[in-house]
Amino acid sequence: RSGAHRASLKMGSGAVDPLNFVTVDELMFEIQKHTDSQMLPALLAQIRTKEIDLREFCKRVRMVLGADVLINTVRGLQQSQQSQRRNTSRSAPPCPAQRKGSCS
Repeated sequence: RSGAHRASLKMGSGAVDPLNFVTVDELMFEIQKHTDSQMLPALLAQIRTKEIDLREFCKRVRMVLGADVLINTVRGLQQSQQSQRRNTSRSAPPCPAQRKGSCS
């Protein structure tokens, strides 16, 4: 994903986790599943160029495209992150100390 634009979309609470962030491209891909509005490219361009921040983007999506589009987009992003977490935990190498019972 080199060169992908990052938008800090906090998807949970707790420690800093790279999966708590999504790229603008990921946001664009997910929101396009829920709307084909001709207003969307302008909104995405504004967030990509940092003309507006994520909070303002969400507010405008809710007002212009509807709350259902915003809610479904956030749910889709959360599901994607949960899937990534499951895949990451499956592929993580086992802790060498696990045999001794000291892995957390």
